[in-house]
Amino acid sequence: MQERKAILSCVSLLLYSALFAQTGTLSGIVVDQVSREPLPSANVQIIGTSLGAAADIEGRFVARNVSPGTYQVRGSLVGYQATILSDITIDPGKPTEI
Repeated sequence: MQERKAILSCVSLLLYSALFAQTGTLSGIVVDQVSREPLPSANVQIIGTSLGAAADIEGRFVARNVSPGTYQVRGSLVGYQATILSDITIDPGKPTEI
């Protein structure tokens, strides 16, 4: 019975790992286009999904568990014009940095 539980646990772990590897990560830094200074608290949205992130104090953001595909990414912050980047490709198991 113990052996059966151990095998079941290993199979569950392998399935979880396989599912986790099916997604990618999008990260980057949001900066002012003129001064190149980081923009803390900027919002980053992956258009067409419910995924996104808020930039930290250094303007860095990370969006995890993004399904593979090609997306448009929108960056916005009050007082700034929103910017949309197109053709951002997310590959499974690989980080994408913008």
